[in-house]
Formats: sequence, structure tokens, C-alpha cells
Amino acid sequence: MVINGDLGELDTKRRSVQIITANKSTILNTVRDVLEPASWDALYIVRGTRAHVGKSAWLEEEIGKDLMAQPSDKDIASWWQIRASVEGVRFDISHHASMGRLPWNRTNSAVKMASETIWNYMVERRAEPPNIVIRSHNHIYVDAAVNGTHSYFTPAWTASTEFAYRIGFENTIANVGGLVFLCENGEYKMKHYKYTPDRERRVWQLKL
Repeated sequence: MVINGDLGELDTKRRSVQIITANKSTILNTVRDVLEPASWDALYIVRGTRAHVGKSAWLEEEIGKDLMAQPSDKDIASWWQIRASVEGVRFDISHHASMGRLPWNRTNSAVKMASETIWNYMVERRAEPPNIVIRSHNHIYVDAAVNGTHSYFTPAWTASTEFAYRIGFENTIANVGGLVFLCENGEYKMKHYKYTPDRERRVWQLKL
């Protein structure tokens, strides 16, 4: 299992009061309580944004050590980037990536990510490009394929917050969910799990 950044919320910029607590010890314990019942053969934790998880993603590093996550180096329990081959399927996984805000341009971001990754591997590294590129950070699901490289921007882990209203996303519906890849003999299938609220607020709720 790979957790691709922003494992907890430290709110280091103090941007919101929409958090359960600012107590670092409580945040660490809460993340542990959520993850410990889960089952995995191996756990990989990718470092996210420092506004959420602190400088050098110290929160994710601490959780990685507590849960015996797969190390990226000696005594380092988290990763900036994962390059791995799983049953012959090549993955390139990291947290950060940019995305256009206009809905009809978002697929362009996935095309750009796939194309840029192919260039970086083949031209700069002179290596075979990955089959799958995974990025997060933007809280919006989108994907695209270019010449055998498929890029995926993962969905969100939270519903819309104060920040979404501040940047003009007041009419959007949060993409909450996760991705599962089943790999075998160099082939893979992807399952996109989407979560929607049981009840939605009425659109036209005010009458004058």
C-alpha cells in the first residue's frame, strides 16, 4: 500500500480552524489509530506538503517509523519519490504536481505529466519510461495516457473546506476516493473507488 502524501493535518500556516486539533501528539495518535487496523503486505509513505505535514514531512516520517513502513534509506521511513516495478509494471510515484483550475483543461495536466515523464526518462536518463505515473496534491481525479505511459492524479481525502471557497471552487463536488492497481505479468487493471456523501445539501435551499 502506498500513501501518497499529506497523511495528517498540522496546518502549519494556521490557515483554518476547520481542524480537530493543533496538538501534535494528538495528531500523531489519531493517524496511528486510523492506520493500525488496516492490513498490508508492505507500507510505503510518500512525503507530502509541508503546510500539512511539517518541514521535510516530519509527521509522515514519524508515522512511517511507528508503523514500520518500507524505508527509502537507512533510518529513513518515508520517500520523496518511489520508482518501483511491481509484477513487471513500472511505477513512478510522487506527491506534488501542478494542475490547471479550469475543468476543461484538467486532462491537459495529465497529458503534460505523462509527456514530461517520458521525456525525462528517455532523453535525460536514457531509461525506459514508467507504465504508470501517480501524483496527488490537487485533490481532483484525472488521468491520461501518452505512448504507453498512463498518468493518474489521485482523488482527495477530504470534502470541500474553507480553502475551496477561497479559491473559487464553491460549486465543485469534492473527488474523494482512492486507486487500486492489480498487476500481473507486466499488465495491470486499475479500479477507481469513489466516495459520495449519503446526503447532499439542496441546491436551491433559500427562498425569498
